[in-house]
Amino acid sequence: MGVREGLSAAVQRLLPASVLEVVEPRLSALPDRVGARLNPAKYAAMPPGPAEPLELGDGAARLVIGVLNVAGQAYQWARAVDAHPDRSALSLVIDSPEGFRFAAHRSVPRLRAYGSSDWQRAEFEAVAAQATHVLIESAHPLFGPLFRRDVVREVRALQQHGIRVAIVAHGSDVRDVRAHLAREPHSPFGDAALVPNARALDRAAARTRRAIEVLGVPLFGSTPGLQLDLPAATWMPVVIDPDAWATDREPLQQAVPIVVHAPSRAGLKGSEVADAVLGRLHREGFVEYRRLDGIAHGDMHDVYRGADIVVDSLRMGGYGVAACEAMAAGRVVLSYVNERSRAVVEAEVGEQPPIWPADAASLESAVRGVLADREAARSLAARGPAFVRRLHDGRASAAALEAFLAS
Repeated sequence: MGVREGLSAAVQRLLPASVLEVVEPRLSALPDRVGARLNPAKYAAMPPGPAEPLELGDGAARLVIGVLNVAGQAYQWARAVDAHPDRSALSLVIDSPEGFRFAAHRSVPRLRAYGSSDWQRAEFEAVAAQATHVLIESAHPLFGPLFRRDVVREVRALQQHGIRVAIVAHGSDVRDVRAHLAREPHSPFGDAALVPNARALDRAAARTRRAIEVLGVPLFGSTPGLQLDLPAATWMPVVIDPDAWATDREPLQQAVPIVVHAPSRAGLKGSEVADAVLGRLHREGFVEYRRLDGIAHGDMHDVYRGADIVVDSLRMGGYGVAACEAMAAGRVVLSYVNERSRAVVEAEVGEQPPIWPADAASLESAVRGVLADREAARSLAARGPAFVRRLHDGRASAAALEAFLAS
């Protein structure tokens, strides 16, 4: 358990829910301040002083996206918008000192963003002076505590400068945990061993949904099933670079196929099922199972190219960046994508995602089905690269944003 998770758990035990609503949001910067004192070398490279000028172009619509850059999406969406005439965009990201790093146009150390009032004011002034539109991820404030970490105050301040603001959600940030548990037979949220912070996630998501309701701004969602929690959201697909994942290696050519499972969050992905089922099939000689944790994103290209089958998520019901990367590599992707998500995709492009159905109850039969009909599995996998180019190379995402940017 990390510092923030430990603090949150302790606070939950000691304080009533009414107090938690006030206290929990104020804890987010505390681990960084403590870390700076305990390990100052980690923060030695933090640049001093206020914000530098934004490098936004001269487009009629000038968009800033940030600040979480979940799975690198703020950067990818900004690139997609920036590729269009008369549009310019950049990603503004507040970096955590640890964890995965993705490319960003403008990356600010977390301690600086939360600890420097000079930076906060200068960054707000730069955005207010140069941007015409702002897309805020997960209703998470762009400027640290400048507006008391209140996204409503922050958005109203941007709007007073004539800036159009929208919110994009990713999933857990707005997910109604109890509703997910009720509608999804494989939901992990009923098992505290899988998701020990489910109650905290639910409270945080409820706060975000309330803020979004108050704001009344345009809404976007990065996953096709997110409208179940935000009915007014427009789907803006996640973006990857298809060329970076392409390979000529056809899957399922060897007697014992390589099966990879590299979860971002094991409890949500159904990793305990993957480990049990695939571990047994590995011992019985049917597959070679490779469970991977903590792999740098840049190393995943070779991981997927070397795999035959990629097991993604067995519990949640949608698909995201990892599945797109595996499809772009032409791998056989096994994952649970519910009917709602499949229908949204089919309505958009006339086909369902080329993902072999597998969930927490059917993983073994799914794997055995692939092994029994390799030709069908290879045919499905072969559709992956074209599907990703059609829906997840940035063009569809830029199109989803166009009505907002034209306003």
